[in-house]
Amino acid sequence: MIFDKHKQIQYFFEFVVFVKYRYSAGSGNMHNPVEPASAYGGQQLACPFHTTWHAGPHQAVRVVEVMRDGARRGDVRSARFAFQENKVQNCHIDHITVTAPTLEAGARFVRQALGVAPQPGGQHLRMGTHNLLLRLGSSLFLEVIAPDPTLSRPIRPRWFGLDDLLPDAAPRLATWVVRTSNIKESSAACPEVLGTIAPMHRGALDWLITIPEDGALPLDGVGPALIEWAQAAHPAAGLQDHGLSLGKLELFHAEPQRIARLLSNLALEGQVEVHATRDGQAAHLAAQIHTPQGPRWL
Repeated sequence: MIFDKHKQIQYFFEFVVFVKYRYSAGSGNMHNPVEPASAYGGQQLACPFHTTWHAGPHQAVRVVEVMRDGARRGDVRSARFAFQENKVQNCHIDHITVTAPTLEAGARFVRQALGVAPQPGGQHLRMGTHNLLLRLGSSLFLEVIAPDPTLSRPIRPRWFGLDDLLPDAAPRLATWVVRTSNIKESSAACPEVLGTIAPMHRGALDWLITIPEDGALPLDGVGPALIEWAQAAHPAAGLQDHGLSLGKLELFHAEPQRIARLLSNLALEGQVEVHATRDGQAAHLAAQIHTPQGPRWL
């Protein structure tokens, strides 16, 4: 069902409600200014349910609301959704990011999980990091990133929370990155602070990306970084093709409606599911990867 903007629809449901809409839930106008290179050296939807998010073409979205464990059959609840026209250009999953204390540890983690070793990427001189890459499609890849011991420590915190990793920390799928054609507009539309827009460079690649001032992961990694590539050709197109692709990305957070609102405001396209965490469970991500040997999980 497609609903007009500026209308509020109240739904009563027992266990599952399917909502398809073209417009974003809620509004956000927080603006994050562009950070110059020289600087280096809202309201939540009150709904007690588990949320699954599927974004697809034409900004059509399916939101599935399921009662938490313990809800009784016949226990009728209600929720209000305010719809506002989304003027942001559609965003797409650009890459998923594995953080590790060393690239060697990260490569072992990926090889054990997927049966394929990622290939060398390069250095991020301004962040004191380096990475490995694995193609997941013509415009999507997996990144393994770690501090580079051969580079000087940057005067600002490293991105992706890498300064907080202990030497024996286990590699993990820590966060993800969303591609936009206009990072200023997408950042301004976000109801969450994803970071300051900063110019970055690696080899022949240039891009803009959002980075929190403290280097932390937005929303414990469930919130994505935004990226805008300067070049038309996507970096994944030049990577070795092992026949891998992203099946779906699952996001787990204690406030799933908050995450769903963020993704809606970004007009995200891609197979992403948002789930409520269990009591005491930390926010985390899981990715299903299609491989020639069948589906695998990170």
